[in-house]
Amino acid sequence: MTGVMHPRVPATERDRDSVSALPNPPPTGRLEALRAFLEAHGAPPYRFRQISDALHQGRAARFEDVHALPASLRAALTQQFGPWLVPLRLVAVQRAEAMEKALFETASGARFESVLTRYRRGWTSLCVSSQAGCGLGCTFCATGAVGLRRNLSVDEIHGQVVHPVWRGQRPDSVAFMGMGEALANPRLLDALARLRETGLSPRRVTVSTVGLAPRLRALTTTQPQVTVTLSVHSPFPDQRAELIPLERRYPLAENLDVLDRHVVTSRRKAYLAYLLIDGSTTRGRTPPSSRGSSTRRHARSCST
Repeated sequence: MTGVMHPRVPATERDRDSVSALPNPPPTGRLEALRAFLEAHGAPPYRFRQISDALHQGRAARFEDVHALPASLRAALTQQFGPWLVPLRLVAVQRAEAMEKALFETASGARFESVLTRYRRGWTSLCVSSQAGCGLGCTFCATGAVGLRRNLSVDEIHGQVVHPVWRGQRPDSVAFMGMGEALANPRLLDALARLRETGLSPRRVTVSTVGLAPRLRALTTTQPQVTVTLSVHSPFPDQRAELIPLERRYPLAENLDVLDRHVVTSRRKAYLAYLLIDGSTTRGRTPPSSRGSSTRRHARSCST
């Protein structure tokens, strides 16, 4: 977030978070470390299940809140991993009738937001962040003006979904539409696998992207049931490049080709997002006939 002060983190917490503070945290995460710690200390297997259940059900914020564990084990886990069961500190929360927004901070000081939306028909959707900041520099995006601090780890993405701030309410769907470009995070596929462990169907997950064609291709190949939203914002290459600099490397037409094949093979819908910017993307303009016909042809195959 812009203009947010990051308080100094004690050295012990910095050291504990040194791995997840790397630009691309490794796939081995907190749950794996917890399991290894319990095994090394001779704890029975059901102790890990008790921790995992408390985490996924959003019942506990700290190890000391997992009352199914003996006090000695809670103390040992706190000493080894710090007090928090979820590796995110809640900095602030705003609540309204249909929406809740939470600002989280990692032990290394990286900050990002998640937003839970409640709809009139009774279902909920959680918008999660994949990065602290973003390095793509889209000119319409406030996060892009901040720049990229680092990718979020699998635990930090997963932690947004199961955090007790939502008071044990599991979202009906999750959208990667918060801070950051999800496909630029090399841990995205690992995060999607972790979300399945919470019982969330891939069909209930949406990944939004401005268009990293090779990684979009990998996502649609390995996770064909995940819903994809491609940010278009302009069908004109020159104008889109002004809004989304990545257009110069991975043109819209290349990304639409990926989605065209995806909807045919998976029989899943894909979505195209268009931002109306007064005096820019709202101005009338006739595209060249060859480019226009190609764009419209692909858009028809990918639209809802």
